[in-house]
Amino acid sequence: MSHQSQAYQSVTRVLGGALALLLAALGLQVVLPQLSPRASAASFTMLCSGFTQCNAKGMSASGYHQHWGHMYWRMYSGRNCVNYVAYRMVAAGMPDKRPWSGSGNATNWGVAMKSITDKTPAVGSVAWWRGGAPGAGSLGHVAYVEKVVSSSEIVISESNWGSDFSWRRITKSGYWPTGFIHFRDQELENTSLPTISGAPKVGVRLQASTGRWTPSGASFSYQWLQDGEPIAGQTRPGFLLIRHQIGHRISVRVTAKKGTYQSSSVVSAQTAAVQPGDLTVTQSPTLSGTPQVGQKLTVDPGEYAPSGATTAVQWYADGDPIQGATGTTLTPTQALADTMISATVTATRMGHNPLAVATNKLGPVIGTPVRLTHRGAIRGQLRPGKVLTVRPGTVSPASAHVSYQWRRNGVPISGATSTTYRLTSADIGKKITVMLGLSATHHRSTQVKYVAGVAKVYPRMTIATSPGKNRIGIAVHVWAPGANFDGRMVKLMTYSRTRWVKVVDGVARTTYTKIPAGRRLVRATFANPLVTPRTVQVATRVSR
Repeated sequence: MSHQSQAYQSVTRVLGGALALLLAALGLQVVLPQLSPRASAASFTMLCSGFTQCNAKGMSASGYHQHWGHMYWRMYSGRNCVNYVAYRMVAAGMPDKRPWSGSGNATNWGVAMKSITDKTPAVGSVAWWRGGAPGAGSLGHVAYVEKVVSSSEIVISESNWGSDFSWRRITKSGYWPTGFIHFRDQELENTSLPTISGAPKVGVRLQASTGRWTPSGASFSYQWLQDGEPIAGQTRPGFLLIRHQIGHRISVRVTAKKGTYQSSSVVSAQTAAVQPGDLTVTQSPTLSGTPQVGQKLTVDPGEYAPSGATTAVQWYADGDPIQGATGTTLTPTQALADTMISATVTATRMGHNPLAVATNKLGPVIGTPVRLTHRGAIRGQLRPGKVLTVRPGTVSPASAHVSYQWRRNGVPISGATSTTYRLTSADIGKKITVMLGLSATHHRSTQVKYVAGVAKVYPRMTIATSPGKNRIGIAVHVWAPGANFDGRMVKLMTYSRTRWVKVVDGVARTTYTKIPAGRRLVRATFANPLVTPRTVQVATRVSR
């Protein structure tokens, strides 16, 4: 401590003591100034010293040099830490009344206000050193936090630290405060009001922006307002307008919070008066059914957003309303034959504009379907080279046109479109049918299927044997025009012994051994989906 500071401290002790006795007699409590000891240069960075130098560097004292003659919070006036910090708290909006009873010495501040004292620095908070802490005298020290660089570095302003006024940068490696008192932390500042996006219509979700704030990094909460009054429960960034808002103006109040900064709220501009909403189609209405006299048609009214809309239907024939046709179904009468049927669905919902949507069209409406009053049939043999003939039967109306399409295993046979069809080798093993198409003007076309059956061949078979001593060599030849039987199985039986033999290049070959001598029968049976079953047999003699 300099000699000048020591002298000043001696004077203030004498004068202060006398003043304290006088004020005590009047029932007032004062706090004498505490000149904190000078710390080593390595423990902090002095940014400016004195009102003039600090002001020139833009490091304001917030007008303290013009008001230090006043005793804020009953602290001793003049150049001292407690009066300066009390002044800053009063300037921030606190009353000029000490927030606690008891000693006003700096060392007692954090003790008396322990409920709002912690280890977290915040802009506008009070940096507090307990008495005897490094960087403070026996009565402690307080300073005003101007900036929080990080959790371990702050910038403070203070009075009575080797000069009338100064700013310092302090880190945790230096003389770090004992704690931080959060009387009136600096508020977040709004630099650009929040805005509302979205058309002010029922069913539209409005979205609030946060606006711009300094410093950055704040968190936000919302309260939507109707004509300036809070709307209960609407505290999210988005707000869905309902019919109760029609005619009212909407705004939003955004509250910003950040760390130990004091929260701050601003209100956006109001929207225009809320208008009825617009319904939208999420699934178009459609007609279904067969447009035929006597056949019921149905309208699916579709789906709309928002949900909850009611619908009304009007049916039309060639664009003209059908009298009384306002239900979800319509059964055309003969008077509607040859007309195109459509409908319009009108969706309504409270708080929304009505929406009329046209359906698809069905038609023209036709009369009763063409039908068979007497069923016909197919005649002919199901073998390659043979001709099948279909007789359609009796058709109503008699003027109806009949078309033909022969099919092989359900697949149309190219060119086979008459009443007759000659089978080919390609049909072997295939199911042969014919589809009759029945059509007539103003009648619904129909189809009738006649089934001929599976086409098969009648195989030719010969058995050649080569008997020997207690053995028989057998070769069964199997063939038919247009057929290939390779891979098929022939059933052979001789002397009560049965075996299946595969056909290779048209011949099934095998040899039986251990056959007793004498006259023996050899029987061959060929049966599969390609052929009409056939069995042949021959006799042969086995030697000893």
